[in-house]
Amino acid sequence: MTLSTYETEGSFSISRMVQLASPYPDLAKEDFYTNESRYSLTTSTDMDGEDWFNSVKKFAQMKLKEKSQIGTTPFIDASKHDSKTLLTMPYPTGICLDSMSEFRTGASREKMDKNKNR
Repeated sequence: MTLSTYETEGSFSISRMVQLASPYPDLAKEDFYTNESRYSLTTSTDMDGEDWFNSVKKFAQMKLKEKSQIGTTPFIDASKHDSKTLLTMPYPTGICLDSMSEFRTGASREKMDKNKNR
């Protein structure tokens, strides 16, 4: 499983992720500072909201094509009409947006700038 967080308020950081993970032995081993981490944090200062959303869509499309990202579940695939074929699906990915009220795109920034200048 992977988790991607887009943080818009400037109130969360990787050091905070490390602190929150410390009580949990499996999470405490995670190196949140590397690109190899299963957990990523992107802030609105790193990337515009629209660009982040486009990167999430691109990642989802890649996951569907990449065989290494597809796993077999213990559940029967009902679409196969037999009782032996197991259901396959992409490994879970959590996407967290904190917070929608502060999410900005290029178009929304332009409107805000235009209204400021009136």
